[in-house]
Amino acid sequence: MSRLLIISMLVSIFLAGCSPVGDTPGAQPTDLLPDEPVGGQTPTPTAGMATDAPQPDDGNLVRGPVFIDSATIRAAESYPVQYAVVLEGNLPTPCHQLRAEVNLPDAHNVIRIELYSLVDPEVLCAQVLQDFETTLNLPDGLAAGEYTLSINEDLVLDLKIE
Repeated sequence: MSRLLIISMLVSIFLAGCSPVGDTPGAQPTDLLPDEPVGGQTPTPTAGMATDAPQPDDGNLVRGPVFIDSATIRAAESYPVQYAVVLEGNLPTPCHQLRAEVNLPDAHNVIRIELYSLVDPEVLCAQVLQDFETTLNLPDGLAAGEYTLSINEDLVLDLKIE
């Protein structure tokens, strides 16, 4: 008898975990995909997006981390040559939006790049990492010389312009 009770409790718990989320009235199990945030809001795509720059409504969002896996410098075949840094990594959730600020070189030829994420604290979201890849253009008209790219003050890349 107790074995039957334990099995029925386990089945109930399992089935309860498979039901639609309570915050989404009228949601059907097929309405919510595993990597979709709860509440019907779609995350902003991050691959190669132009919305990396800070936006006017960012003040309503909470700042979060970015996990950088790789960074490479690319030179465009143009005249004058234009440089960009390609970054790949992960955001904490699909609801986080990537933001980037690229500063002009300082007196020591250090170009500081700040990469971070923003999220609406009111949105429930799947707790899975979200891949991103973005290309950030470096300032135009860099004079010949050696530059250091400082990304979040942790990752450093060297750039030599001839």
